[in-house]
Amino acid sequence: MRTVNCFSPQSVPARQHTMDASSAPLSQPDPPRRTPILRRGDRHFLVKRLQRQLNQRIAQPDFPALEPLKIDGSFGPKTERRVLLTQFRYLRFQNGIVDPMLWRSLHSGSALIDQFPTLQRYTMGPAVGAVQQLFKTVGLYEGLVDQRFGPETEATVQDFQARQPPPLSSVIAANGIVNGHTWAALEQLAIFYLTT
Repeated sequence: MRTVNCFSPQSVPARQHTMDASSAPLSQPDPPRRTPILRRGDRHFLVKRLQRQLNQRIAQPDFPALEPLKIDGSFGPKTERRVLLTQFRYLRFQNGIVDPMLWRSLHSGSALIDQFPTLQRYTMGPAVGAVQQLFKTVGLYEGLVDQRFGPETEATVQDFQARQPPPLSSVIAANGIVNGHTWAALEQLAIFYLTT
């Protein structure tokens, strides 16, 4: 069994207490006092907490094709695949490792993908990197995962948009811009490739 590496409590921002205890949401437990780095092969009580949170974030009604994770405290292949999908949904680098940034994202609420950021030529940042990495994982992109939406990324997005089957093909223009309907298609791609 591998020792879990933990960061000090100072590395996690203090939680703001602006609500009284009766109005606090029950579905969001406090983040761990020490933020562990978890990866495949780990067995730890915090893996159970992670598995519960992953099940909450990717709820059954929204993702009917995904079975809930077994809460067993073992970071196996199914947990890793769910982490990969969650990293994509939070527009993070998809490496299957739960780091302090992913812990904070899990405690923050809705995924960034739900906000449909518009990505197009000259856009830069982690959202672009998440899309590039997904395309690279499925074999559609051979460029660098550099978080820059350049001509190669734009061409890959256009190709991906042009390949969409009905009914998505009727609402997605092959314009190289990642927005609402393209995000929906990307999320379906991520579910298929990152969870099977």
